[in-house]
Amino acid sequence: MEFADFFGLDPELHVGPSGLEFFSGAGFGGVPSRPTGTFFAFALENTTLGARLCAGSPAKACPCGNAGIDTSGCAHTGGVGGCLSAQGSLSILRDDLRLEASDLPPNQFVLPFVSPVSQGPDPVGDGLLCLGSPAMRLDLAQSNAAGQAGFGPNLGTPIGWLAGETWTVQLAFRDLAGSPCSSSLNFTGALSLTLEP
Repeated sequence: MEFADFFGLDPELHVGPSGLEFFSGAGFGGVPSRPTGTFFAFALENTTLGARLCAGSPAKACPCGNAGIDTSGCAHTGGVGGCLSAQGSLSILRDDLRLEASDLPPNQFVLPFVSPVSQGPDPVGDGLLCLGSPAMRLDLAQSNAAGQAGFGPNLGTPIGWLAGETWTVQLAFRDLAGSPCSSSLNFTGALSLTLEP
């Protein structure tokens, strides 16, 4: 069955304010040369600011074969890797950058690190470390019951970011007993962020 057959009409993809949008239905109201009618819209949000580093895939990169996926770190006791994304903007004037972690073990400590140095990936604990020295840690937090944690905005002042600098950001987190490599320490994937005015 072809894609168009499944939805009944020819689908349409385009980039909208929230990312990639998919439209299908009896019509596309407000779109020139299209009849007005019922439509369905599904949006896939933009994943993150910056460039991803330290992916927990392929499995051979992780300390004990505990592979994650291309957007996460190495797998923890939940069978998935912790994912880090950056939302808001990279503007130091706005200072609205937010670091958001998902797919973490629930109710566990999470500690963000930032560094002007990117290196590795180096196997540490159950995960991969991709930032070097000097590194600065931000405030400790705890993941919620859904395995999520957030940091920011207003990260620029404590870190002292300057426009044009590139920083690596990564989160360390405590895992539950019986973690894949038995260390109970793991990391999300990392992000490389180049700051703007």
